[in-house]
Amino acid sequence: MRVKFRPPNRLLARELETERFLLRPVGTFEAMRDPSGWRSDPAILASIYLGAGPMSLRRWLSIGPIPDGIDRFLFAIVPRGSDQPIGYHFLRPSGYRSVGNMVGLHDRAWWGKDVVVEVRARLMNHFYRHGNVERFTGKVSSRNAASIYTYRKLGYSHAGTQHRESRHGTTGEILDYLCFEMFKDQWMQGPYAEADQ
Repeated sequence: MRVKFRPPNRLLARELETERFLLRPVGTFEAMRDPSGWRSDPAILASIYLGAGPMSLRRWLSIGPIPDGIDRFLFAIVPRGSDQPIGYHFLRPSGYRSVGNMVGLHDRAWWGKDVVVEVRARLMNHFYRHGNVERFTGKVSSRNAASIYTYRKLGYSHAGTQHRESRHGTTGEILDYLCFEMFKDQWMQGPYAEADQ
């Protein structure tokens, strides 16, 4: 984790709304405390971090979704009428004017209900509008059917496959990764683009 001494980008790191959720920006220290137990959640560890847990604090600080509010952003996904997050969506630089996505839902009751489609679409519109972003990217294990479905439903293009990219820390399985991308002009012509706000 690198510490930056510039002020946070308040335009990007602000609360957003969707039909069902509030997207609340999470600060560095809140994320360091692992407020929803990702460091010990077996499903999160297996699907995102490809291993068993619990994850040490040192490793969490190295690879966890730790935001800085400048170019790495973390949003808690909070259902309307609640104050408890059901998951988190992380955005980070991923090339020239590009942002990478990572999301996890720790509340199993919300699995299969298009939470990520709704949340990611809102965040993409926000960052395309205010973040000088021209491309969103995603990289996901070929075994992660839920994430592949989300990228496809949002209209992302398959940009390639990285064969034998990783080894699962628990099962030892060798994994391929699929790379996805969405350019701003393509997004603005699609069904999830929002009118300027």
